[in-house]
Amino acid sequence: MTLLVAGLVLFIALHLVPSVAPLRAGLVAGMGEKPYRGVFSALAFAGLAMIVWGYAAAPFEPVYSPPDWGRQAAMWVVPAALV
Repeated sequence: MTLLVAGLVLFIALHLVPSVAPLRAGLVAGMGEKPYRGVFSALAFAGLAMIVWGYAAAPFEPVYSPPDWGRQAAMWVVPAALV
């Protein structure tokens, strides 16, 4: 679970960098446009890989057990909700 959360933090934080224009401009000025894109892509892929790997390793923990009548109730309530 730690790997999943770390991957999410990395991926989201990395995608917030371009929204801060001075930070992005400083990084591009320091390393150039193509290297910036390469590093950005590599880190984004690493974050995505961490998310996938962490999700695969996370144990299944059911949040709740639906009641036996829940399926039958949904079959009657959902069509009414679509109207």
